Amino acid sequence: MATTEVHFNPLLPEFHANPYPFYHQLREKDPVHETSMGFWVLTRYDDVVMSLRDPRFGREAFEPLLAAMYGQEGEQGRLPRSMLFRDPPDHTRLRTLVSKAFTPRVIEGMRSHIQSIVDRLLTRTPWMSSPTSPTRSP
Repeated sequence: MATTEVHFNPLLPEFHANPYPFYHQLREKDPVHETSMGFWVLTRYDDVVMSLRDPRFGREAFEPLLAAMYGQEGEQGRLPRSMLFRDPPDHTRLRTLVSKAFTPRVIEGMRSHIQSIVDRLLTRTPWMSSPTSPTRSP
């Protein structure tokens, strides 16, 4: 049962700066926490494993949450259906199809292209232009 003393909001700047104290508080006081945003946060390994293996906790339940946060899009007022938010057997079928395109050899061949995209995007962030930003190792 959720307690009223734990307030979890992953959109807070403090959370992005250092999420670990927030997760520690959840683990200590409310390890299975229902947020005010309408989703659950599980902080114990056994709870996470159980929810991932139990078909009652399907991915398709995320669709209303995504629609509420980002609005309705696409045909018939639905958000585009990512394979990440599909339940078996659709997820399994799609994962089998795309797995051939993401072998270690293919990904290694894309390394330099991916690195150039990451570098370009990072140069656009204020954080990376700061004098105190860490330098990227080769």
